[in-house]
Parts: sequence; structure tokens; C-alpha cells
Amino acid sequence: MAVRMSANFAGEGLGYTLNGKMGPTLDSHRLIELARSQGGEGLQNKIVERLFLAYFTQGKDVSDRGVLVELASDVGVSGAEIFLASDDGKMEVVSAMRESQAMGVTGVPHFFFSYQANGMSEPMNFSLPGAQDVPVFEMVLKKLVTKSRDAKL
Repeated sequence: MAVRMSANFAGEGLGYTLNGKMGPTLDSHRLIELARSQGGEGLQNKIVERLFLAYFTQGKDVSDRGVLVELASDVGVSGAEIFLASDDGKMEVVSAMRESQAMGVTGVPHFFFSYQANGMSEPMNFSLPGAQDVPVFEMVLKKLVTKSRDAKL
């Protein structure tokens, strides 16, 4: 997997390292939610991308609050130091993590697909764990399209 990831990163002009330190991710997830509350999905996506860049290419410890405050500042999330020093958002993140685990999520990324065509009584759901190559996503989407066509017949 490391060879494939290195090649994928190189294709985007990035270095790939597994030198990042990983501790508890609760504060990282809280920071993601803080970003969402301040700027919607746009800012949320920016902090997630910044977290990944810090961990996978810069070898930073994304469980360290000082690092998290720095990353928040990089993308325009305000008040991260005060927020992370409090208990704000902890219960919500823990609850979301438990809900995800109940749905079978064991790690990130994890993708869920749900499709319901006209005339279908129930949606089709599909779950795809882990980082996947484009052909895997194409296969899943083709299966959903085929099944939806079959369901209409």
C-alpha cells in the first residue's frame, strides 16, 4: 500500500511519508467540526486537507493541540486554541464516532453510496472502506446503475 500511496502522491507533486505521529484523534475531529460550524463544508474541507497534508507529507503530529491550532490558523479557522482547551464538541464527536462504528466504519476514509430510483421501494446502499483507486469507484457506480435499471423492470 505504501508504494501505491507514494505513487499517487507523486502524481500530485507531493511527497508521502509515514513519519507523522498519531495519537488520539478526538481533537482533530473536534477541529473539523469547528471549521464546519464557522464556514460550512468549504472550510471543513480545507481543514481536512490541511490535516492530511500535515500528517502524510510533513510528518506532523496531528494529535498535538499546538499543531492543530497552527493548522487551523493556516486555513482561517478562528478560536481553535480556546475551543480545544474546552470540552466543547467532545460529546458530539464521540456520539458521531459511535454512530459510525455502529454502521461498520472501522477507519477513514469510508464511503457510503445510496441510490433510490423512481419506482424503487427501498434505496440501494453500498459501503466502501479505505482508500480506493478510481476503477473501484467506477465499478461501484456501474453496479448501482445496473441494479437500479433491473429494479425498474
